Order: sequence, then C-alpha cells, then structure tokens
Amino acid sequence: MIHLLYIANEEGSRIWHFVHPKIREDILEKIAGKDHAAIANLCYALATFGYETLGTNLQVVVFENAKMIFRYIKIEEDKTYLAIAVVDLMDQPSTVWRKISSFIKRYKDDLMFLERISQEPIPIEEVERTKLKLRREFITILDKSVRKFSILGRRDSKNLVAALIISLVFYFIMVGITYWIYKFTPIGSEMSSFAGVVFFLDFLLPAIFIGWITGYWKGGIINGLIVMIIALMVLASIWWDALVAISSSLLGLPSQALLAGILIASSILGGTMGLLAAATAWILVETRTLVPP
Repeated sequence: MIHLLYIANEEGSRIWHFVHPKIREDILEKIAGKDHAAIANLCYALATFGYETLGTNLQVVVFENAKMIFRYIKIEEDKTYLAIAVVDLMDQPSTVWRKISSFIKRYKDDLMFLERISQEPIPIEEVERTKLKLRREFITILDKSVRKFSILGRRDSKNLVAALIISLVFYFIMVGITYWIYKFTPIGSEMSSFAGVVFFLDFLLPAIFIGWITGYWKGGIINGLIVMIIALMVLASIWWDALVAISSSLLGLPSQALLAGILIASSILGGTMGLLAAATAWILVETRTLVPP
C-alpha cells in the first residue's frame, strides 16, 4: 500500500501529492506532519544534495509502522523529478518504485503542466481538473496492484493461517488424486511413471500452489514446511501398522526409530518445499503486488 506520494522538481518544490483515502492517522500526522510540512522540508533538504549527488539510487528509510522510499527519476534529457513515497512495511521497495516510475512517465505532461503554476497564471479549474485526473489514475493503478482477496495479500499472521488452511486442503486433494491414479489407472503399476506422478502431484504442484496462495516468501517457507510435516505425519498414522511391519522385517528398526526417520524426512522435504514455495511467492506475487489497505 502506498500511503503517501510526493512528486517535486529538482529545486524541491512540490508539484503534486497523493494521500491514500484509507491512510492511518498516525502515519499522516507523524510522518507527513501538519500540512505535509515534514515531507516538504525533506524535499528541500534532498534538493540541496541534488540529482548529481544522489543519482538514481533507490533510498529506503524504515520507520516503526511504515517505510519511506525516495529517488530521482529522469523524465527528459534535462529534467528530473524527485519522488518520495511512504509505504507499508511489507511492500517491496523495487515493486513500489516500478508503479511510481510508470505513473510518472505516463503522466509526465500533466505533472509538467502543474509545475508551470508557479511560473505563469493558469485557470484554477484546469489545475483542479488535472489534479483530480492524476489522483483517479493513481488510485486505479493501486487497485490493480493488490490481490483480489485482501486477507491473502496482507503478509501477516492472518494471511499465513488462511493460506495454510487452503494449502492443507489442496495438498490432501492432490494425495487423493494420486491414490486414485495408483488404484484405478495403468500408471499405478508402472513404478517409474508413478514416481513422476507422485513428484508432480504431491511435491512440485503443491509447492507452487503454497507459494502462490501465501503470497510472500517468508510465509511460503513456513507454510511449505508445516504442510509437508502435517501431511506426512497424517499419512504415516494412517499406514502406521504397515510401516512398522515393513521397517521391522526389512530393516529391524523399532517403531521409535521409524517415527524419528519420518520426522527427519518430513523436515527435509518440508524445507525443500518451503524454499520452492518461497521462490514462487517472490516471483509470482511479492514482486508484482502491493499490500492492500
């Protein structure tokens, strides 16, 4: 979520700013300041360093309940703007910047029009119309940048639990499909082909699904690990007598050693699934979307 966005010229004079309609009051008061004075002062302070000093490097300042990113952007050969945004702690700065950069480049003519206010008289109706247009278009960009179900886009504990429940249901559906293939199709009698089915349906596909549904890499690691441990323990409990008989007759292992082996195997497989889920979450969701308001 982009709480605040300020666009200023190279001298630090504010051209246009955006305040999200659902911004928290503490962010507005403590970070922006009264009448946005704190950000206005920051714009002037950064302008003293200038584009030649700061360059186009993306700068990030982390606060207790939000973080600020700022960067110069070159919109023409001899013109640069300074953009300052206050965003959610869980948003990826690079993702936020892609949204802002695209917006500035797309509507640079409107921003340059607003910049002329201090240089020449412009009818107030045209100014307000342009500001409303920019606000409407930026809100549209933000609305398209969040997940449809907000609980799966917040990257918090509620997001984690909801995704875990859905992931467990999905995983056991995959196990059911695998069992059906084993019992009722010719593939079940071909061990090499069936091993590929097991790998795809019970490991690869669930890992991708867990990453996508969880939506952020930290949650993907946690949910991938939990799902695999729960799944293997449940399946082991169902087939426990058969597993004990096989392990004792073939390997001479007691039930305690079998249980320890299952726990170790589930942890290793769960960790691997978690890493794959994390990569999926990062590539498909976290670097493409923003946290919803």
